[in-house]
Amino acid sequence: MATLKELAKSLNVSISTVSKALNDADDIGEETKKRVKELAETLNYKPNKFALGLKTRNSRTIGVVLPDIQNPYFAEVLYGIEKEALEAGYDTLICVSNESYQQEVKSVRMLTENLVDGIIISISKETLSLKDFAHLSSLASKKIELLQFDRVSPDLDCDSVQIDDQESVRNATQQLIDSGRKRIALISGLGNLNVAKNRIQGYKAALKQNEISKFIKILEVDSLEKTHFQFKNFIEQNTFDAVISIDNKSGIIFQNIMQHHFPERIKDVKIISFVHEKDALLTSPPLNYINQRGAEIGSFSFGLLKDRISNKQLQKQAIHKKLTAKINFN
Repeated sequence: MATLKELAKSLNVSISTVSKALNDADDIGEETKKRVKELAETLNYKPNKFALGLKTRNSRTIGVVLPDIQNPYFAEVLYGIEKEALEAGYDTLICVSNESYQQEVKSVRMLTENLVDGIIISISKETLSLKDFAHLSSLASKKIELLQFDRVSPDLDCDSVQIDDQESVRNATQQLIDSGRKRIALISGLGNLNVAKNRIQGYKAALKQNEISKFIKILEVDSLEKTHFQFKNFIEQNTFDAVISIDNKSGIIFQNIMQHHFPERIKDVKIISFVHEKDALLTSPPLNYINQRGAEIGSFSFGLLKDRISNKQLQKQAIHKKLTAKINFN
């Protein structure tokens, strides 16, 4: 790979002239630009983005920190981010915290050392539990923009993009009620995340609005290992005509358990789950699903972060964008 110095020597011009020509500077003639660019392509010249970042404080690189890469929702968000970043000429460095505070801190430090212009993050469960955000709040002093998505802490003064969890579940519950369902249960494997709390609030709000709040049935799953046992007991001990799953696994497992152990009841129960549309096909019949619009969340997140990076005069007040999930009944 050639260097600027080698290009300049081959063309018998200064390094400054080569650099300006490659960046289409107005004070460099078109013929010189053409000669420089043709030789750069022939010799496979690539700019040193790290050195450029040190000089300009703009590396055109962003970092993304995900809590769980195996979750289809986070993978879809990442797809949306990378698609927009590629079109805008940005590189993406991806880290996975695996729901660990220490790993998240390590990832943010690594991204900072690599001179990223900004970081998009969905905070780990452990970080949210500890409420220790020093590694994130310190980014402002380093001139690194921060954006939260999905899991959002109000303790961080930065932009955020997420689904309107409360309104999305309220809408889904209301549609079940409008279809004649009156005994609607809710299952969750999200623990104490704010996402779970907001979704449960939406469920309760719809029941209260329709004056059926006396029937509130909520099952919070302790762990994936106990899911089958807890679901089977719940089905045996309760009567319901609809179920809302507020995470991306419970709905699939719940429907499969009902079909296997309680086939006589499944035809009378309508199940809807937060799940990717392709994963909704993993059951028969296919699950009704709440589409979290992951790719759109990713696309919007990158766009907002890019605006912050390129326009430091953007309004100082943090922007909080909420999208309403799409509900699909089969």
